[in-house]
Parts: sequence; C-alpha cells; structure tokens
Amino acid sequence: DEGPGVGGPYAPYFQMQRLDRYRQTAEQLLASGHAYHCYCTPERIESVREAQKAAKSSFLGYDGHCRQLTAEQRAAAAAFPAALRAAAAAIAGGGAVAAALADAEAAIRAGGFASVDYVALADADSLERLTEYRAPARLLAAARIGTTRLIDNLAVE
Repeated sequence: DEGPGVGGPYAPYFQMQRLDRYRQTAEQLLASGHAYHCYCTPERIESVREAQKAAKSSFLGYDGHCRQLTAEQRAAAAAFPAALRAAAAAIAGGGAVAAALADAEAAIRAGGFASVDYVALADADSLERLTEYRAPARLLAAARIGTTRLIDNLAVE
C-alpha cells in the first residue's frame, strides 16, 4: 500500500503539493492553443449565469465569450477589465465621475480596442445613467476588438 502517511511512487498525494504540475500543464495547454485566458469580470460571468437561469437554459456556465479572440486580441482584452476596475475604484474613492470614465475609455483604447461603444455609470437598480456617484451603482462598458464586442459591468462600491 501507499498513501500520504506511507509514501510510494505516485506521490505527492495532496493537491496543494501538486500545484507545480498543474501550473506546468496549464502553461502547456495555453502554449499549444488548447486553453485560453478569460478576461471577463466575475460580475459578467454571474450576469451570464443569471440570464441562463432566467431563460431556463439547460446549460449553466461560462459561455466561451473569450474563446475566439486571437493572440493579439487577447493581449488587448486584458486592458478591458483592468480599466473598469481602476475607474470603479476612482469613483468609489470620491473621484470625479466624468474624469474616471474618460480615463477608462482612454485606457481601453490604448489597450488596442478598435472602438469603445460606451463607458458609463448607471444606477444598479434602474440602469439610469448617472453623472454623479450614488450607491448602488454599476460601471457599464462595451468595446470592439476585431469582430468581437466585449461588454461588461462592474459594481462600484
């Protein structure tokens, strides 16, 4: 017999002790094109799941949104959620809404997006556009990279 207390040829026996193996395998899958990074925020993934539930879909899970992005588009897509997080933090910290939205749009464009459809602050319940922050609010954005349109939203807290 073998196991955690005894040892043996199939060690390590605890998942945390195999992290290097997992990391190496993930890197190999990414390099070979058999896996891809997802740039969606947790809020986007949750909103997709809620829409699936509301539609009584038999499939509940990730919709593969970032699957069709090219390597260049993936590099640019990393700027999208980062720009939203920075703008949300600035607004929540008392920064001017217009300046934070302009900075987010500039960061998204600088990341390589062909066009930015919108970056806006909205009331979380009514989705009414806000020019001044009041909780609860959401930061909404949409931009195009190639033929893919990334749409996301982020809670401002």
